[in-house]
Amino acid sequence: TIPLGDCCSFLNGYAFKSKEVVETSETQLLRMGNLYENKLDLERKPVFYPDEYANQYSRYVLTKDDIVMTLTGTVGKKDYGYALKIEKQEKTLLLNQRILKLYDFKKTIINQEYLLYFLRSESFLSELYSTSNGTRQANLSSDMIKKLEIPVPSLDEQEKVVSAFKLMDGYHNQFFECFALKALNLSKLKSAILSQELQSK
Repeated sequence: TIPLGDCCSFLNGYAFKSKEVVETSETQLLRMGNLYENKLDLERKPVFYPDEYANQYSRYVLTKDDIVMTLTGTVGKKDYGYALKIEKQEKTLLLNQRILKLYDFKKTIINQEYLLYFLRSESFLSELYSTSNGTRQANLSSDMIKKLEIPVPSLDEQEKVVSAFKLMDGYHNQFFECFALKALNLSKLKSAILSQELQSK
């Protein structure tokens, strides 16, 4: 195992001024609400800034393959520590405060997808939550996160782990789609039966 900080570089988000928000642009602020439950949702209460911010705050512009993590939530709940990898986006994304960016991954040590799976694991999250502070609002520190240990097997072993999890993700998605289709069909059947009952009276 090695400290997480030995695997990549860390950058905390910037506190952009709310008075400088514009109605719409090609430059969107990535906020914690956009990362809820490890899913990127840019349609959830979007906030935009002038396009010149992409150059003015270039350090906080997110790029493809960056990993981001939310640092604030509610004490006693597991509504923070969400992590996801940034894919190519049409809009420029700015890194907001209380979101951590992991980047510049050391490819001779860590497989990025393996790292992402580990960041979402129960074992890591349990240790992560134990480092939070606050009475009602739970806050994580990037300095503390850097010190958390991560198991680092060989790159070949990491790749095998990633392949296994991707296979399970595929099964999970198939099951979910099948369940959603059955639920839809049952709903239609219920409506049809109800309609027939009403017509017969």
